[in-house]
Order: sequence, then structure tokens, then C-alpha cells
Amino acid sequence: MFKQIKKLTALFFVAATMFTFASCNKDNTDDDNPSGGSSSISEANLVGEWGWPSSHEMKNKTIVIKADHTGAGNLMAGGFEWTLNGNKFVAKNGFKQLEMTIKSINGDKMEVEGKYQQLDGDGNVTNVLNNATGTLIKTVTTQSPTLTESLMVGTWKFRDSQTYRTYDVIINSDHTFTHNKYYLDEGTWEIEGSKFIGRTGSYGTEYSFIVESITSSAMSVVLNTVDGIDGNLTSITGTYTKNI
Repeated sequence: MFKQIKKLTALFFVAATMFTFASCNKDNTDDDNPSGGSSSISEANLVGEWGWPSSHEMKNKTIVIKADHTGAGNLMAGGFEWTLNGNKFVAKNGFKQLEMTIKSINGDKMEVEGKYQQLDGDGNVTNVLNNATGTLIKTVTTQSPTLTESLMVGTWKFRDSQTYRTYDVIINSDHTFTHNKYYLDEGTWEIEGSKFIGRTGSYGTEYSFIVESITSSAMSVVLNTVDGIDGNLTSITGTYTKNI
């Protein structure tokens, strides 16, 4: 009898321990991120430039969230002030307000539910200007990147940083490309680390560049480059821009 009581006591102790462990895990779960995502909703993670993608009704609109609780961008002319209470973000100036519930922040993507609103002189909402719900994308610059084929495929516009001359480069997924630097020319391409290597014409003339940094945003990708013809750097620098 004593052995049975001792055994039952041990079982009750194990059960109580498991219940306490489960309760602690539940309490540590972020209600707004039940999957236990690695990125928290904090003021530090908010700071930066954010925008809506081209498929959203708020496309071409940006907000620049600054650490001092002020902001800029083309969404609200003249700037704004902002607050964050839990996962509730509010940015406002005299007659406009962006009100969002932040569901998650993961790297350069922020999932939100919200509205862009009109205010009256007393700060009351009079009507909704746009639905802000969706995925905001943060503007990020990556130094000395490793290029990928999926990144390079598309239509790019090159702009010379010294002469401001522009021309188009179309890079295809079948490893062919065309450009009109001086005249329409076509060839084949490959990538090697941060270098794009293109060869055109029957003599395999090299059309190449090295990407020193990539700036990606909700609306475009910009490659900051320097010529890399025949493996050598030259003084020709510029940007390749692809709208997304």
C-alpha cells in the first residue's frame, strides 16, 4: 500500500511539472506572433524607410520612420509624428493619420492591418483615404552582395553617375541579354560572385560590371556598380535600376 501511494505521488509530481512547463511556454508566446517568429515588434525594428509594393493601392507611397518619433516620406507632406503602443502604430500630422496594427516584422517585411485617414481640425477621423492593410517592404542596402540569377533577370535602366547618360539592358532567364549602350547589341551572360559578365558579338566583346551594393525597396532594385571589363575596374560608375 505504501509503495502504491509513493508511486501515485511521483506521478502527480511529474504531471504538475509538465503543466507548469506548458503554462510557461504559453505565457512566453507573443500573442501577435503565435508562431514564435524571431523578429519582435519594437521601435528599433520600425526605424527606416518603408513602402507598399506595386500591387497595392498605396503604391509609390513611402514613410520614413525616425528614432526621434518624427517621420518623413511622400505619404504625408511636411512630415509626421508617430507613436507605438504594443503593436498599435499611429503616425499623424495636422490633417492626415496612418493607423496600423502590426502583425509581425520579419527582416525587411512588415505585415499590417490599417487605414490611411483624413482628420478634421480637432484631430477626429472624417473619412478613410486608403486601405493600408498588407505587406510593407523596408528599404535595405546590402554591401558587396552575391548576385543571383533571379535578381538579375529583368529590364534595367543604366545611368552613368558622371555623364548622366542612360540606356536599357534586358537580361533574360535563358542567359541571353541585349543592351543599347551605343547601338542595339546582344549576347550571353553569367554571374560570378558580385560580378555580371556579358559577352556580345562574334568576337565575344565583354560587357561586364561589378556590383558594389544593392538597394532594394518596395518599388525597385538599384545596383550601384563600377565597370569590370576584362576583370579590371575602370572609372565608369553608375546605377542599374529595375522596377518591381
